[in-house]
Amino acid sequence: TIRGNIGGLADQDLIVVTDVNNPKNTLAKAWGKQGSLLLKGKMKEPNQVVLGLRPSQKKLNLFIGNEDLQVSGNINETAFQVSGSLIHSDFIEFQQLFDPLFQQLNELNQKVNQSSPNDQVALQGVYREHLSKIQRAIDSFVIEKRTSPLAPFTLVVTSELAQDPDLLERRFAQVDAAQQKGFFGRVLQQQIDDSKVGNVGSKAVQFTQNDTAGKIGR
Repeated sequence: TIRGNIGGLADQDLIVVTDVNNPKNTLAKAWGKQGSLLLKGKMKEPNQVVLGLRPSQKKLNLFIGNEDLQVSGNINETAFQVSGSLIHSDFIEFQQLFDPLFQQLNELNQKVNQSSPNDQVALQGVYREHLSKIQRAIDSFVIEKRTSPLAPFTLVVTSELAQDPDLLERRFAQVDAAQQKGFFGRVLQQQIDDSKVGNVGSKAVQFTQNDTAGKIGR
């Protein structure tokens, strides 16, 4: 259940909740009434969804299960306040930690590609050190959130950074057994299984991470 009060929400404005990985999959919908919203639905398991307000096209990324959520804010403002979900709180922590790290990594990657050969050696050292910083952050966050869906989610969205199936498997083993069986746990297990039967030692894919709300392939 998602309920709340949204400034600027008109009567009969459409409110929809869709699956991040499948935007055509509408999980719940309702219509605004005197600035309030009330959506009811059931999640099969915790996952990312988008709360969309139409016709304003305002969107809010959520990471939720079957909690009772409270949402407040204004259509004309950037941020919304969300309460009632420990999972979403973990997601906010994830974004606050990793979004700046990924942004810095992208900026360093651009600098390396645009630099002269003489400057590249030094910049590549800085780039590698920043990668190591991210890897340490991944280890710490996964251990801290091992009982949360954010633990396997973190490993999924950062798995291409290291391109190391053995490291991924070791990290996955630290995740709580219940979360290993969830959606992101199953994605990880498939990656690990594929790495054992696929080609090993292929060329690393260049990493580009714009934000932490990307789609996960099913």
